[in-house]
Amino acid sequence: MQEVQTLDPQKIDFDPYRLQAQVYDALHTALRDYNAEAHEVMQLIAKYGNGGKTLLDVACGTGLHLQHFRPSYRVVGLDRSSAMLDRAAMRLQHVELAQRDMRNFDLDGRRFSAVTCLCSSIGHMQSLEDLSDAIECMAKHLEPGGVLVLEPWYTPYTWLDRQQPAVVWSGDGSVVRVTLASYVKKDERTEVEHALLQMHHHMGHPLETGYFISQFLTSLFTDEQYEEAIERAGLKLVYESAGINASSHPVYIGINPR
Repeated sequence: MQEVQTLDPQKIDFDPYRLQAQVYDALHTALRDYNAEAHEVMQLIAKYGNGGKTLLDVACGTGLHLQHFRPSYRVVGLDRSSAMLDRAAMRLQHVELAQRDMRNFDLDGRRFSAVTCLCSSIGHMQSLEDLSDAIECMAKHLEPGGVLVLEPWYTPYTWLDRQQPAVVWSGDGSVVRVTLASYVKKDERTEVEHALLQMHHHMGHPLETGYFISQFLTSLFTDEQYEEAIERAGLKLVYESAGINASSHPVYIGINPR
């Protein structure tokens, strides 16, 4: 097991997305095919949903999926990070974006034919209570027959300690991120196992260089914990093992029968 290294607090970004938003698009568009992912998600919505055309993307980030949902749906994006939403607003003019916590948001009683929570964002929930609250909140925003598409994070059984380098060239400069990931341990108070992600960003540019660290504590919920939270929220559970765009993560579908 990889030991978590001691870090200089002055170099750690304790608001991880504040600085990461600056390089998020360059890194992630090089590593993921957002267009293909969005179309696979839309196929799942068409397969299990009610045929409606409204979509709420929870933890939408900079809007990389939303831009591909937008031609087919009336979309709303929700994220906790103002820095990410600022980037999304530049990409998606005239799209409603809401800064909210996924555990307790309320969009004025509105309901949607589809709610998505992708990129394993649900893994940022720190406890079973957080997980349950978030899924229940998403379920409350579904129309009758509406569908939740949830992409989970790793489980304790699929997690591997890793050091994953990623080098991405962007325009006239380069962005380099090295992710040091380490399994932490089970929190006996919350009955959840955690993994610490330390993202070291080395940014090179003809005019300047930069370096910062983003640190995330993620939760390795079990399949059973995800399934129980979805069913507790009153949704009919469907398990899609194939994942989105050949991802190693499965997809949980929750259908609102009400």
